[in-house]
Amino acid sequence: MRKIIFLIIFFVLSSANAAEYRQDEITIIYENETDLMIALDSIDYVKDFFNKIGYECSKPIKIEFKNGGVEHPYSKTKKCYAYILFESRHIFMTAFDTDVPSFVFKQPVNQDLEMHMSCMVHELAHFFLDCQGKVDSYALHEYVAYIVQFSFISNETKNKILSENTHLENGFEKRNEITELAYEADAQKFGVNSYLHYLHDKGRLFKRIIELKENAIRSINTIT
Repeated sequence: MRKIIFLIIFFVLSSANAAEYRQDEITIIYENETDLMIALDSIDYVKDFFNKIGYECSKPIKIEFKNGGVEHPYSKTKKCYAYILFESRHIFMTAFDTDVPSFVFKQPVNQDLEMHMSCMVHELAHFFLDCQGKVDSYALHEYVAYIVQFSFISNETKNKILSENTHLENGFEKRNEITELAYEADAQKFGVNSYLHYLHDKGRLFKRIIELKENAIRSINTIT
């Protein structure tokens, strides 16, 4: 992780104890400097990932960190860890090193910096994919985002995750298994299946999705 020299203009937000960073097309509202570092490093990583395969994005992006989880975009009574609003290019992300309500997850969570940053990488992958054009399946969006997320995490963490999911073998066996229903049923399992399929498929489906050549099996609104 690179060291960041903070050349920042701070803005005190009247509604909360948060700071705002602005540079070029990037706006980041954050609770602590760790989150600012996470956002900037993640942007660099995902930008470099897509640049290496010939894709760029110059559209504006806003990232906003929230203590204790973020409000679910489709429910006023639920919270989630992170999500992106494509229309406004706005990512909402749980702040690092803050209280995370146990109801956000199936069990209480101890935040890990690497996995926390990988979640930001995941959301930014959605953003960069959306820059390329309209992908008419959220399942395909998630497929790409999980591949980029898995590319970020360390081999040690990756091997640990895969060793806990050896029963999944090569991931999705058929293209028609990559659906929103599969994602909604178990997002973590969907992520592991996506990465294993990507390896077995040698990246062919991944390339077709980015090139906007892959159509949805079935599309419904969902959340990351």
